[in-house]
Amino acid sequence: LLTANAFFYVLPERRGTLVPARLLKAFEDWSIRNNAVFIEMHTANGGYNLGRNARFFTGLGYTISGNVFFKRLIDGSQQAKDSTAVA
Repeated sequence: LLTANAFFYVLPERRGTLVPARLLKAFEDWSIRNNAVFIEMHTANGGYNLGRNARFFTGLGYTISGNVFFKRLIDGSQQAKDSTAVA
């Protein structure tokens, strides 16, 4: 099962804070609860500032393909061990 987010958008004044990572973690948790194996994320800016997006997503375990980011979710217990907690 794959969960996909058509657009991942964070208000400019919230970028560089913990808000984006918390939002993404909530989506990952929801995906795990709904038995997803993969997540597919699209950014709302159509590739603009791809470098910053790539650093953010790859830093959280995603793989990039074009301007789409993918992550394999093993299972809930394994994901909890592998994830970096966001306080």
